[in-house]
Amino acid sequence: MFQPEEDLRTRIILASSSPRRKKVFLDLGLDFEVMPSGVDEGAMKREESDPYILAQRLARMKAEEVAERLRNQAMARIAAWGLR
Repeated sequence: MFQPEEDLRTRIILASSSPRRKKVFLDLGLDFEVMPSGVDEGAMKREESDPYILAQRLARMKAEEVAERLRNQAMARIAAWGLR
């Protein structure tokens, strides 16, 4: 049976390059990875004036973009594993 190289523990991924958010995670003592998303925040800020809704939409879009990137990486690893 196929076993991925990484264990199945939960990974915390910060989908932002914000130094403030990184500091919050560090101050909390979290073990995390930084994987900035490619989401265009400027475009979103022009579309949404409500800061609460903007924060929710940006968080969701960033999480989805990074999750898709991780899925693609995992599929590439599985495909490469099958070629061994």
